[in-house]
Amino acid sequence: MAAHPDHKDITLWRERIHEWYPDLFKQTYFLPSVHMNRTQYEVVQLKSGENVLQTSTPGKPSRLSSSDTRDDECQQKVLKCLHRLKEEHPQVMFVLSQFEFVNYLNYSCFAEAALQLPRPIDLKAQNDHRGEFDVLIIHRHYGIIVVEIKAIGDQMSDLLQEEQRQKIETRVLKSIKQIQKEERVLKYLLTGLLKQPRVLKTLMLPNATKAQLLDMLNNKPATRRDLCKCLGIPQDGDPVPLCLTLEDIADPEHPDDVTGPNRWWQKRVIDSGPDPSMTDALYLDVVSRFGGPATTVKVFCSSEPHLAVVHQSDIRTPGDGVEEMGNRFTPVNIVLHPEQVDTLNNDKLTEVYVTGPPGTGKSLILQLKAIEWIREGQPVHVVSTWKESLAASYFLVKQMENPENTHLIQLHHLELDDRNDADNILETLGKAADDHDGKLFVIMDEAFAYSQDVLNDFFIKLRHRVPKLNLWAASMFFRERPKDMDEIRLTVPLRTPPLITQEVEKNSKMKKDPIVYQYTEPKSPLPAEGVQPRVLFHTGEGHDEDECVYDCIQCGKNIAGELQQLNVGGADRASTSPRALQYRDVFLLTYYGNLHDTQTDDSGNVTEEASGLIRGLREAGIPVTILVEEDHTMLKEVATMEGPNDVFAAQSTEVQGLERKIVVFAQADGLNSENEDRGRLQAMSRCTAQLIWVKPPLPPPDKISH
Repeated sequence: MAAHPDHKDITLWRERIHEWYPDLFKQTYFLPSVHMNRTQYEVVQLKSGENVLQTSTPGKPSRLSSSDTRDDECQQKVLKCLHRLKEEHPQVMFVLSQFEFVNYLNYSCFAEAALQLPRPIDLKAQNDHRGEFDVLIIHRHYGIIVVEIKAIGDQMSDLLQEEQRQKIETRVLKSIKQIQKEERVLKYLLTGLLKQPRVLKTLMLPNATKAQLLDMLNNKPATRRDLCKCLGIPQDGDPVPLCLTLEDIADPEHPDDVTGPNRWWQKRVIDSGPDPSMTDALYLDVVSRFGGPATTVKVFCSSEPHLAVVHQSDIRTPGDGVEEMGNRFTPVNIVLHPEQVDTLNNDKLTEVYVTGPPGTGKSLILQLKAIEWIREGQPVHVVSTWKESLAASYFLVKQMENPENTHLIQLHHLELDDRNDADNILETLGKAADDHDGKLFVIMDEAFAYSQDVLNDFFIKLRHRVPKLNLWAASMFFRERPKDMDEIRLTVPLRTPPLITQEVEKNSKMKKDPIVYQYTEPKSPLPAEGVQPRVLFHTGEGHDEDECVYDCIQCGKNIAGELQQLNVGGADRASTSPRALQYRDVFLLTYYGNLHDTQTDDSGNVTEEASGLIRGLREAGIPVTILVEEDHTMLKEVATMEGPNDVFAAQSTEVQGLERKIVVFAQADGLNSENEDRGRLQAMSRCTAQLIWVKPPLPPPDKISH
């Protein structure tokens, strides 16, 4: 049955594994590289006639059961736990999640080689060909770890003790049966290898505590014996430390604490000792079968027009995951929450100020309202009130226009704090209203003025000049709202993954004397939790710690290494995979202090080198363009993504309202600084998938104030 180890297809599988996972023998990889939640949308039509996707409304019938949502939540918790574990103690392992037996060696183009190897489909007689591994860990040093996850429910504390025991016992017994089945399947799939890796088994109960599990086992001796046998320990042994439970996985007060996962990992894995059979060659062979091109990789997604839960294949590499994550949070299909749909369909709203923290869909609401007006044949005036709203305005115009409607869209750029600019735009807009039966339709994104009450005064004057005014404005700063405008508050994340919003909301502008509203929890699942942010420190070999991060060549090279790991700028991997990330998908942002480019004199002689960060990136082969202040042509190219395929570097305020799949935030100064605080709000919030945070060296522990 076993294929010859030099079979041409199997050799190709190994080559692909080395190509997709270049540090296979140095670090941890997850497959799929991101976990996607099961989500459900319904198609609704706005008043404008535009079809959009709406997140599910609580209480309405749904294709998704509560157990689906609970399983996704548990899967996220477990994967987050493993991510934290490998960050604290780097591991060489390959982690597969929600891996269905049927997807193993099932790509038709590799059928010749696959038919020579054991496959789950061969086990139909025993009915073992159906099922999945919740989590399957292939570890370079400790063999294979089978992880069975069983969600119990979120209301355990409300149950009587005997009810708790019954619920936990039911899940444990189901887990034992599933683990036994998984062990049989694994044993069969691994036949024919020169050596058999060891298989360790464990149970994860994300909703039960160790005390609850122990109480059940003490009162159900037969179940205890069955669990001990399943986990491969003596019948008088203690299985509880070998199981991952609630307190190991999630501590809301200390989310970064890895004590629980470490304790479990030590008991279940490390104390078992290294697996002597697991050599480099065997590790590569096992990974190439389970994660190579002959095996299908699937993630959940919702597809239009039927919007049923389906699968999408080939989210394999870290770059695939970032590309897919960015697409889910900035989709081609527009996704709205029910309250946003209600806002857009409300005819009574004519003068509206949309506010809320970054990533909640403010610009999207303005875009859809403008499209509604355009479809009614109304001219739309997009007004940029200060230099830092121009990028968002360019982006809005790009999203609104098509060859048939460009004559209906006009962009005005001014500095509202400049009295002459303000008077001129009032005159211009007033004449436009006079030419259109007294009606005026205005959009103002990132609306702001430096001087107090300037925006309010402008609104009052414009309303006085144009009684039939329709004006929709947006800003994250709620105190800027003109007094008589209706406030629409958006606080549920829509365009930003939770792992990013968790970083953004740590800024003080949402807490102490807030000027930005805090986020609120979504009522229905978001597409995913997100990609773990990467943190790089300006310290160690090659770094001059006396220099600022901006001036460090090594920091630039380290950023380049992260981008190369994600295959940014590389070739598309396969027709079934997401496209490769482009350099233009990346922002390099600072909060204050400019990165500068090489300066030359009239003779072309270099008078000043580019910032070290820029030089380091370029030396590593990453094309970088620094946004030049007041270069509106370049800014428009950045906003519309029509310029060169380069990483764009800028101060975060210059690209306010724009988003990128990858954001590199270079922090100039130390812990808990204004730079970090503003960077969270105005740089990190631009990210829809992968955040890379470059930090100065941490001060000594005795210098850190808590």
